[in-house]
Order: sequence, then C-alpha cells, then structure tokens
Amino acid sequence: MADGQRIDWQAIPTRYRRWQALPVWRKLRWLVTRSLTMVVAYVGFAVAILWYNEPTPVEAIGADRESPLALVGALVTTPELGLLLILVPAVVAAVLLPNRPSWRG
Repeated sequence: MADGQRIDWQAIPTRYRRWQALPVWRKLRWLVTRSLTMVVAYVGFAVAILWYNEPTPVEAIGADRESPLALVGALVTTPELGLLLILVPAVVAAVLLPNRPSWRG
C-alpha cells in the first residue's frame, strides 16, 4: 500500500450490505462483466505465451492453414502450457465464487 492509504475496516460491512441490497440484474451484470474481462485478459496472455513458445501452430492458425483446435494439442503436449487450461477457470472461480450469497443449493 502507498503511504497515506488506510483500509477502512468499518466500511466493509456497510459496503457488503449495500451489495446485498442491489437488484439481481446489477449483481449479474457485475459478475458477467468481471468474468468476461478476466477471460479476455487471460486469453490474450495465453495467446502471447503460446506465440512465444509455440510459434508454428499460432502462425498456421493465423494463415488459416489449421483450425484453432491445433492449439489444444500444443497445450496438452506441453505440460507447462497445459497449466493455462487449468489457470483460467481457477482464477475465474476464485474471483466469482466468494461473491455467492449462499452456499446452500
């Protein structure tokens, strides 16, 4: 944290009550925009990582010589890159699930 910034711990319950009072459509809009932003950002980073590590399949897809499913093969055959398949859903779940109001079905 930068100098002079403080966390107002007493405001957290107030903000949580305000969040709970919002209409469902506003909560859904927030969740959808947050998840889409994260997915777009992670896909962009994944493409950059793949382009650097696996340039041949990426260039072939860009030139319409192969389908985008060829990247799945590159991800599966390279365990380090396969982590990208797990990382995106895990981060989306970690950000969105704590906002769930009730864990009872």
